[in-house]
Amino acid sequence: MPEQHFLSEHAAIVELALDAVVSMDSHGLVQAWNSMAETSFGWSKEEAIGEVLANLIIPEESRTSHFAGLAHFLSTGEGPILGKRLEVEAIHRNGQRFPIELAISPHRRETGVYFTAFIRDIRERKLAEKTLEDTALELDQRVRQRTAELEANNKQLELAEQDARKGRQELQDYIDSMTTLNAKVSVEGIVMLANKAAQIGSGLPTEQLIGSKFLQMEWCSFDPDVQLRVADAFDRARNGQTIMYEESVVLQGVATTISFNLVPIKDADGKVQYVVAEGRDISERKAVEDELREKTLLLESSNRELEAFSYSVSHDLRG
Repeated sequence: MPEQHFLSEHAAIVELALDAVVSMDSHGLVQAWNSMAETSFGWSKEEAIGEVLANLIIPEESRTSHFAGLAHFLSTGEGPILGKRLEVEAIHRNGQRFPIELAISPHRRETGVYFTAFIRDIRERKLAEKTLEDTALELDQRVRQRTAELEANNKQLELAEQDARKGRQELQDYIDSMTTLNAKVSVEGIVMLANKAAQIGSGLPTEQLIGSKFLQMEWCSFDPDVQLRVADAFDRARNGQTIMYEESVVLQGVATTISFNLVPIKDADGKVQYVVAEGRDISERKAVEDELREKTLLLESSNRELEAFSYSVSHDLRG
């Protein structure tokens, strides 16, 4: 498939992705750069296309290993980091560094080897993790302080420590990992293309997912009302409307709230060729926010109980 045809085939999906999507060729030159990449890194598409990717987003001290890894893959076909999710540091046009989650997939075409990177800015997630760590540390400090005050009552102290350990473990278990699902669907409602996240979410292997009826899959067919809403939204999308709303679906057997987009892709004459369906799991984000509030209340309640117990023990000792 010629390079231009390949880029045209995927341009619409890349542009609509909620993550930054960047492609480069075997020379390390940028071939695709979507709107989210512009937002994330500060370089416009016009500025980025044709430039050396490493010079735009990779910190200077990491560029040598980047080029070495590229050369190693081209000569051996081996790429230890390909197909895996990695957390690394990237650089903005203004020089600011920030953490990203990165997944790279190689693609062999008639014109050579291309690499597509799906990049997510995880600063908010890291901030949430830091908040959880700080909260756990604060709880640990409070427990240690109360331990010193309640040495005379080992049994009650042990119970307090057990509660504190349980609270720390619950807090550490909440790590936000949002997943974007993407599928290319024909106007007849047949899945033509789907990414790995969609395969995992649907619970179907690639050979079963491709060719499936979009509206008959379990993610929306589990509930007639949900299926009806999705069917109505898809019908409007294949007739030219862009649809965006939140929907309750089932992914891997789990009820999930997603931000759901249906975007019609049209030809030069304005006829809809297919529909891009994209969903972002937002249930984790809401759950983390709710749980943080709940844990704050729990910490305040635990503190009051420990203070009351400390006062009671001190009073009994004085009595």
